[in-house]
Amino acid sequence: MGLGTPDWESYRQETVMGLTFREYFSTIKALWQVHITRPKPTFLGHFEGIK
Repeated sequence: MGLGTPDWESYRQETVMGLTFREYFSTIKALWQVHITRPKPTFLGHFEGIK
């Protein structure tokens, strides 16, 4: 829900609350990873080089 929408009132209150809670907890998780756990990056393939 990073962008505003002019038809915000067309969504049910339960949907908006669920999405708001999801975004809230994902922000907390991201901050936790950046500042506390600092996980190593994961690469899913071989290095292709820079062109």
